[in-house]
Amino acid sequence: MSTANYAPTVTYYGDLQVDAAGSNNKSVARRQDVAGLSYITSIAADSQSLLSVSGGALSVESLLVTDVSVDTTHATLAAYVSAGIPASMKKGDVLILSAANPSESYICKVASPAATGDFARLNEGNSYTAGDGIVLAGSVFSVDLVSSNPALEFVSGELDVKVDAGGAVESGPGGLEVKLDGSSLGKSANGLKVNSVGNAEISNSAAIAQSKLDLSITNSEISNSAAIAQSKLALDIANAQINASAAIAQSKLDLSITNSEINASAAIAQSKLDLSITNSEINASAAIAQSKLALDITNSEINASAAIAQSKLALAITDAQVAVGAAISQAKIAGLRFEANNQTLTANTGLAITHNLGKKVVHVTAMRTSDSKLVDVEVTYTNTNQLSVKSSTGITLDIAISI
Repeated sequence: MSTANYAPTVTYYGDLQVDAAGSNNKSVARRQDVAGLSYITSIAADSQSLLSVSGGALSVESLLVTDVSVDTTHATLAAYVSAGIPASMKKGDVLILSAANPSESYICKVASPAATGDFARLNEGNSYTAGDGIVLAGSVFSVDLVSSNPALEFVSGELDVKVDAGGAVESGPGGLEVKLDGSSLGKSANGLKVNSVGNAEISNSAAIAQSKLDLSITNSEISNSAAIAQSKLALDIANAQINASAAIAQSKLDLSITNSEINASAAIAQSKLDLSITNSEINASAAIAQSKLALDITNSEINASAAIAQSKLALAITDAQVAVGAAISQAKIAGLRFEANNQTLTANTGLAITHNLGKKVVHVTAMRTSDSKLVDVEVTYTNTNQLSVKSSTGITLDIAISI
């Protein structure tokens, strides 16, 4: 069965398998293709000297086999190159110059070597000499320590700092540290520092300037006969410390007065009061102007026979509030479906349609006007009121959009 599809692009997120593969070049899967083998587009530049393709057949050059060539005549690579490199020498071949003392080995780096730079040395002979602080005995290197008063020593075969147990230096987690005696000294990233000094660390005969002291003096440290100026004192005075007959100016007091502290017959100006009045505090017969009230009226507060103008109500009616048998005019449900007939689409050009249904994802059905056949179109949901449809060929459609 052949079905016309006017939406040209389809993306599958899965595995597409065809049992009866076709032989046409336009077929999705062709019988000529080898199952599971991707086609070869090119040969990498660094492999072109090793691989070749002819008539669809892949060939491997003999360069993949490494040859070892032993030369017994020349003692240097320069002499070997100067005498003429054999044509059989290729990339990856190994050259051994046995006439050199000791013998030297090289590997060819290029497909057609022509100079000494086309070879890389494989074995390098090295000789070593001891440097400052190093001793070389045969093939063993050692640290050269001074014989008199060394600051370093070996501990269990490892080099360590030699520390005098009775000195003022010790080895800590971070390395050498100054050993401190007592709490008056400390150390920081900048070096040694003096911490707080206590009474026990100061001699009784020491003379210390008053500017060096920061004192908090308590009552027990002051003699009863001491004369202290009032300006030296900052006092919080409690009621219990004031005589009942003392006269204190009102400006010295900051008072919060409660109802229980005011006599029932006291006259207080209204401007002195900030009141929140509740219903229970208003007499039932009191007349209060409507402008003084801000009311939210509920259904239970309205008499069943009350006449209320429709303009006074703003209602949102849900499905549950509408009876199944209720008769609703067709004009009230027009917002659920949109139709557009005889819409002509240009090939591969989107046609914008405004449906005003208030939903972005809606159901779109397209029927070919000429023969009433259902066709597929590409739909792009623009927003809650608009979308566009597109076909791969020009066509005239009747379109229905619904929620």
